[in-house]
Amino acid sequence: MNDTEAIQRIKEFGLHHAIQDLPHSSRTVEAFETAIQALQEKAARENPIPLTLEQLKERVGRPVYAQSELLPGESHWCILDETLAFGGGFTLVAIYGRNLTLAESDYGRTWFAYDHEPKEV
Repeated sequence: MNDTEAIQRIKEFGLHHAIQDLPHSSRTVEAFETAIQALQEKAARENPIPLTLEQLKERVGRPVYAQSELLPGESHWCILDETLAFGGGFTLVAIYGRNLTLAESDYGRTWFAYDHEPKEV
């Protein structure tokens, strides 16, 4: 059973179980919600998808894991900063390695950012 199937089973069983356990239903529902959240976070860590542009803009000043076609094989953690270069974009301030300034318009085509490092980079 994979994480998605487990989440679905917990949701189905949890609702039924909470109804059967009315005196303790709020605690039972809370326990199932916590389990679902933990599985969803695990899945996000193990199979990260690139941040959307909107999510990326919310990460300014925070770390992201970046990949760029301009630096193949040099994906790394960096701090995201905004820039006016290229008519609007981002500077990836390297935690180690070199800084890189990239155009917002190229995001999702030539470069990507993640909350977690992908398994295969």
